[in-house]
Amino acid sequence: MTAQGGAIVLMHDLKNKTAENAWRDLLHNLADKYGRQESPHIQEHRRGGYRSHESMLMSSAFAHVERVSVFVERTMTVDDIVGLAFSTSTTAPQKLGANKDIFEMELRAALSELSPDGRFTEIAEMTAVIAARP
Repeated sequence: MTAQGGAIVLMHDLKNKTAENAWRDLLHNLADKYGRQESPHIQEHRRGGYRSHESMLMSSAFAHVERVSVFVERTMTVDDIVGLAFSTSTTAPQKLGANKDIFEMELRAALSELSPDGRFTEIAEMTAVIAARP
C-alpha cells in the first residue's frame, strides 16, 4: 500500500552499555528471575537464525535502508523505572500476575541500594530506520 518511491520508518531506542545505564542491568537481572528469558522475543534474539528488522527490510521491496539517530540523556526516578518495567511485555503486571507486588518491592529495594538518592541517568540512542522502495 506504499506508493512507488515511498518509505516506511521504524522508530526505537537503543540502550547503550555504559555506567550511567547500570540500572538497566539491575532491571534485566531481576526480570530474568521472574521469567524474562522465557519470553518468545527474548529467546528469538538468542537463536542463531534471528534476523533484525534491517535484515528483513533489505530483502523486501523496501531494500534501501538508512538509520538516523540522536543521543539523549535524561534523569529518571525510581517511579520512572518501575513504570518502565511495568510497560514492557516481559514485566507487565499481567505477565507477573501474583508476583507483581513482590517484583516491585524487590526492584525498588535494589534501585535504592544502587542510588540512595533515587536519581538515575539514562543515555539512549533514539533511532529511526528509514526503508524506501528503490
